[in-house]
Amino acid sequence: MTVINGLDIEIVEEYKYLGVHLNNKLDWTHNTDVLYKKGQSHLHLLRRLRSFGVCGSSKRDRKRLNKLVRRAGSLLDCSLDSIEEVGERRMLAKLTSEGQEETQQTGQKGWLTPGLLSGLH
Repeated sequence: MTVINGLDIEIVEEYKYLGVHLNNKLDWTHNTDVLYKKGQSHLHLLRRLRSFGVCGSSKRDRKRLNKLVRRAGSLLDCSLDSIEEVGERRMLAKLTSEGQEETQQTGQKGWLTPGLLSGLH
């Protein structure tokens, strides 16, 4: 305990104030960890919804997510890809991977059956 202006103040290593996790070292490690875990939890929910056929996002949602990505990039002083760029890169990687699997199975290079493409929505 420390006394400030006649009040007993408890000294703690970490404290949560207005949703921000502060520590006695004044670094952001714990707060970043909490935000990361929360983000992973939300992504897991989106993946589960997609598995039930609930997919897609509105133009407004994508715009807001891209704005968030740009802000995060400016805070970290780096350039981050937009949501669309990441999605296109993942789709291309998935198509390439499935094309290679198809080539191994059929011996016909670059041949993708409609059945392979049906799960890519």
